[in-house]
Amino acid sequence: MDVIWNDSHLIQYLMYRDEMENGDLLEFATDSIVGKTIRFFTGKDVNHTSILWCVDQFKNVRDRKFIMEALTHGIELNLISQRLTKYKGCVYWYSLKDEYNKYRDEVASICLLAEGRTNEIKYDYLSLFRNMFGKVSVDVEKYSFCSEFVQWVLQESGILEKQPHALRPGEFDNLGIYKKRILVYSF
Repeated sequence: MDVIWNDSHLIQYLMYRDEMENGDLLEFATDSIVGKTIRFFTGKDVNHTSILWCVDQFKNVRDRKFIMEALTHGIELNLISQRLTKYKGCVYWYSLKDEYNKYRDEVASICLLAEGRTNEIKYDYLSLFRNMFGKVSVDVEKYSFCSEFVQWVLQESGILEKQPHALRPGEFDNLGIYKKRILVYSF
């Protein structure tokens, strides 16, 4: 399926789009009060984390790139292109290192099953707030925030060992499982 883009801000994303795969991350540096506040408290230059979920096997829905992310209404599946056309800030792409390619299908399965639980898993504002001042444990059975959800997917897929505390946006590059990040969007 050929996709036509009218927004010149997507040029950076389009340069790398075909290389993006299940399990890769997109991290956001949102130009908003909430985004700036999170970055202030964490000391990181990003404030939101999402994980890629790519479609290549469904009839009539091919070559589409999605992100799974914990947002205010729970776990959401969003087309990357749609998310970026309305976004103000910077977005960075982290590609899984090659030795983790064998886990990509498992990541896709876990993400798809989690998306089906959108009504069960709500956004965890309390843990997000507590995570600014100290670390919280990973628990996505009823509530989740963005980086906690991504961490849970990575742990459930076998890519990442269980961690004692939930990671914050900007801490995934320290795990050694991703290649150097690339700026793919800026507005």
